[in-house]
Amino acid sequence: SISIQKYLERILKYASCSPNCFIIALIYIDRIIQRNQTFVINSLNIHRLLITSIMVAAKFLDDFYYNNAYYAKVGGVSCHELNCLELDFLFMINFSLNVTPEVYDQYYRAIFCDEIRNASLRPLCGPAIRSAAEYKLVEKSSRNAGDEQTLVCA
Repeated sequence: SISIQKYLERILKYASCSPNCFIIALIYIDRIIQRNQTFVINSLNIHRLLITSIMVAAKFLDDFYYNNAYYAKVGGVSCHELNCLELDFLFMINFSLNVTPEVYDQYYRAIFCDEIRNASLRPLCGPAIRSAAEYKLVEKSSRNAGDEQTLVCA
């Protein structure tokens, strides 16, 4: 079986989701654990839980994402199984997909700021991962497109 680190690296490489999806996916997994006291993460379900939570996070957070068949291939499961996993996952978190910037920053700090021992995660996500405070909405003028709002890193 593939290690969790290698599995996450595989997802990061092939899924092309934003690195922030990994933090959102962790928040979703925590929500599942909090809402389902009998749910146990083990070596038999961790890989399926990871691919499902990252896929759901990418669908919710990113503007562009792949279809379930592609994520299934990346994750090493059948498309039918991933479809079932996604549905079960959504019911387990009660379709609670929104994450406030405060909650996001709490997890971000716990992973990257407060816990120096987790420095091994930084190479996985790279410098592209940002705290919610590092993003701001700015007005950008374009001669051809008129005024538009764009989300950029500060």
